[in-house]
Amino acid sequence: MLEHRVEDAAEMAKLLRAHFYDLGLGTGMILAVPPPSLLPREEIEAAIAAALAEARTRRLPGKEVTPFLLGRVAEQTAGRSVRANLLLLENNAGVAAEVAVALAS
Repeated sequence: MLEHRVEDAAEMAKLLRAHFYDLGLGTGMILAVPPPSLLPREEIEAAIAAALAEARTRRLPGKEVTPFLLGRVAEQTAGRSVRANLLLLENNAGVAAEVAVALAS
């Protein structure tokens, strides 16, 4: 697996063009974007660890784990994790739109 770093949407569009069109590769690509942060890393990791421990203690079935974790982490961060998740979604959508525009031009 190769790893590349790009600084903007135009560079990402160049990589996408090369990957899919110039080289004709049928494999996928992952664009990872650093998340905007509203919470200190230590705080969110502690909240997640506590919620995971509680989920294990409760022996929650698979489909109940994610909603439980999201709820507990939201409680432990006084709702700031919910705002952080929304900001992450908005940021990812914005980056995707920038790349789409660059790819279309």
